[in-house]
Amino acid sequence: MKVQEAIQAVSASILQAASEDDALDAFDEAMGSAALKVLVDLYDHLSVPLDPNGVVFGSHAPLLTLASTYWTWVCKIQQVLERSPNPLAGWDYVPAEILKNGLQSIHGQIAIAAAIVAVENAEPLPEWLAKVISEKVLTGLKAYLQFAALCAPTEVPESVVPRSERLDLAELRATSEQYTSWMSTPGVG
Repeated sequence: MKVQEAIQAVSASILQAASEDDALDAFDEAMGSAALKVLVDLYDHLSVPLDPNGVVFGSHAPLLTLASTYWTWVCKIQQVLERSPNPLAGWDYVPAEILKNGLQSIHGQIAIAAAIVAVENAEPLPEWLAKVISEKVLTGLKAYLQFAALCAPTEVPESVVPRSERLDLAELRATSEQYTSWMSTPGVG
């Protein structure tokens, strides 16, 4: 499956949603899509704002412009992350904050696919759908950068991910160790 076909497959049910709840459900359904695994070159579309004149996303277009700024940092950090050790290596339990972060990142990828298709179709989206998609794009990129800040803290400027929004590795490790200890208690695990 080509990237363009994958983008169409992942975003179809989102763009056809009849309500905000339907759109949010479509994001969850897209998570299991085989097409999602093919979206390797997806972010190439974010090197420039997707909808700079607000034709498709209306008042929510500035969120997509902000997303392209975040994407600039994702590109800079990606190569560093590929060389950085995984701070979670060897952990028996991955804390909920990390799982939530990963889920938000994947939802962001799905939203980017939907945004790309919507802009290519060049038809204005309903206000509620433009809001859902643009917020998911922004939240997903921010979640990715939060994890990147955990792996390579000096590479992610505080202007991009403020200290107050960063994941605390020591706290996450303590949570993981507590859970592992609890699970090894006789009669529990």
